[in-house]
Amino acid sequence: MNHNPKFYILISIIVSGFIILLSDEKQVSLHILAIFILAVTSCVVVKFDFYHPMCWYPPFFFLYSCGYAILYALNITAQYGYSKKSLVYSWIALGTTILVFPSNRISYTPLKLERDNLFLIELVLNISLLLSVLAMYNMVNRGFLNKADIYDNSGFFLNFIFKIQYLVIIAFTYSLYIRLCKNEKISIVWVLKTFSVVIAFSMLTGERNYMFQIILLFIACLSIYGKLSKKLILMLIPVGIVLFPLSHVYKYYFLSGVKNVFKINNLIFTFLDGEFVSAGRNLQILISNNCEGLIGIKALTNDFVSTFFSTNFSIQLWFNNTFFAHSSIGYGFTLVGEGYVMGGLKGVFFLFLIIGLLVRILYLYSVKNPFYMIVYLYMIPLFIYTIRADFGNLISPMLKYAVLGGGIMYILGKIRVRYEAA
Repeated sequence: MNHNPKFYILISIIVSGFIILLSDEKQVSLHILAIFILAVTSCVVVKFDFYHPMCWYPPFFFLYSCGYAILYALNITAQYGYSKKSLVYSWIALGTTILVFPSNRISYTPLKLERDNLFLIELVLNISLLLSVLAMYNMVNRGFLNKADIYDNSGFFLNFIFKIQYLVIIAFTYSLYIRLCKNEKISIVWVLKTFSVVIAFSMLTGERNYMFQIILLFIACLSIYGKLSKKLILMLIPVGIVLFPLSHVYKYYFLSGVKNVFKINNLIFTFLDGEFVSAGRNLQILISNNCEGLIGIKALTNDFVSTFFSTNFSIQLWFNNTFFAHSSIGYGFTLVGEGYVMGGLKGVFFLFLIIGLLVRILYLYSVKNPFYMIVYLYMIPLFIYTIRADFGNLISPMLKYAVLGGGIMYILGKIRVRYEAA
């Protein structure tokens, strides 16, 4: 019997392909099943190794791509209709990435790290946390009501603190990784201090991605060195399903004093409708309006150029201005949809080939040194989040925060050590 993981991946792609391509337009549950088969098979072939991209990317891709279809199948939402094309494109996207992802699992051994790295990162972390606390105090006193209000009326300092959160996350992750490599005891007080500031900032501003990003990275780091068992991680999934919509209840509560409605008997809708409905819904809107190839390669080139220069164009902004021009609420976008407006099926394949190669390179290089490890860890939540956004939301923070931020910290640590050694 062939035990090569790629063999089972190919079988799952063939089986799921038959299911989704031969099924009727109205058999939505079968379309969802096809994506589900790919997601589950990917996790199984790497033995639920949480750190492996085959384990963390496909399940989240399933949720983001199928959230809208699930709600449609349950007759909960039908405002924008449904067409099989949306999940066929998602199936192509996921199939492409998991074929490019490495199937082998990496074994990690603690690296020899300098104490100076930990001192430097801790210093950066503590200063960033202090600035975050001062910013939250300022926001509460100024009477902001929500995120849009903060962005529209805040000055340089508050806008800068939003960027600082990325530094907090990467500094915390770097410090945690070094402690684990040195087999040091992880201080609960240290973890709670960081978590409390990041979570408070997330709930205050409505930017919950900071909160979920640091939690995911914390779990990933601990799982690498066996501090969290696979069973425990799987047990945390239903907890997350409840906490995710629950966090929406208290979104902006500390600014406005108003709580959103949460009904436990409607948990599926609450869980999917918030974060996981936008990617599928937005792709359906693009398909319904026949936007295939409408933007072309400009969408991708702009993602790279806008990282360094202002281009006055954003595919995500274009979508919101085109289809939700009279709304002040951001509706996100869809990574599959970006491929679709680039060039239909070919555009989706090409874009997710790039995604797959990026993840593959970062994962395989993550054992080389702390810099590569931190870049990969930091990018895990961003790869996940980008499914409901665009490629620019991936490439920009990867270069500005993961590569540049992690690189500066790593280099400063090395320079300090060499100076003292001399």
